[in-house]
Amino acid sequence: MARGTRILFATDVHGSEACFIKFVKLAKEIRPHVAVLAGELTGKAVVPIVRRGHLHEVMGTRGPECLVTEADVVAFERRMRMRGLYPVRMDMDAYDAVRHDGVARRRLLAQCVMGAMRRWLSLADHGLRGTGVQLFISPAHNDDWIVDEVLRGPGPARNVDGGSAYIDDHHELLVIGHAHPTPHAGPRELPEDRLAEHIRRAADRLSDPHRAVFVLHAPPKSSGIDLVPTRRREGTDSPARPVAAGSRAVREALRDYQPLLGLHGHIHESMGAHRLGRTLCVNPGSQYARGALNAALLHIAKDKVCGFQLMTG
Repeated sequence: MARGTRILFATDVHGSEACFIKFVKLAKEIRPHVAVLAGELTGKAVVPIVRRGHLHEVMGTRGPECLVTEADVVAFERRMRMRGLYPVRMDMDAYDAVRHDGVARRRLLAQCVMGAMRRWLSLADHGLRGTGVQLFISPAHNDDWIVDEVLRGPGPARNVDGGSAYIDDHHELLVIGHAHPTPHAGPRELPEDRLAEHIRRAADRLSDPHRAVFVLHAPPKSSGIDLVPTRRREGTDSPARPVAAGSRAVREALRDYQPLLGLHGHIHESMGAHRLGRTLCVNPGSQYARGALNAALLHIAKDKVCGFQLMTG
């Protein structure tokens, strides 16, 4: 085996159980020293499955879908979990109560999120037991704070969001799940100046930032791995141009501390790599809605990045 440390990195799975299972299987197969799943862990919606006699109806915006047999229901539930949604069986009274009560809807979503996270941690424990892989899982931008509660419990994963941990004798992993403001306001957003200070507080505690791996959820501004596609303006023939949507605070932190690696996500469409000075910045992107896992495999030695590979599967 090559000397140094190998890191498997993925992000933005958004509740897709297909992506999580693939991440665990990939880590078990290639046996990296460190596996990092960083941020946007959870899904965004509950899918009610309402029981009506011997039938079940899926309630959604496009009208009810009828599921005839128990096998149909089980298969549908599995498809939803693979796509990052939370199927829940209920009767019509429970459905009516949730449909008309915003607090009850949020409570139900929170229960689903916590149940799914516990199930994922059990899958990881079973899949990676005995492999020696160090597993780090941390929330980010859109993840509710209840995720931290689950990750604090016993299990195979460490959550060092807002701090750092040694991954070998020479390298520390720094994790910041907060992001700068976006049109889709998430619970872990900070204005750029406060995000800069949040990163700085964590980075100043590192023993050697130049050898560190910075896992900063937002990519650096204008780095080419922060491009968001835009729509063509109506009535014009000019092609739509992508917009740089990364963080200024992240770019400044990487410029000032110059770690070995910057590992990012947040911008799903912008898979790629870019160098800022000596720092290699990587965004594996995300195709979670298709159940496809995007990941990066990186190899670092004491003072350098030996190589990396972007993959989709």
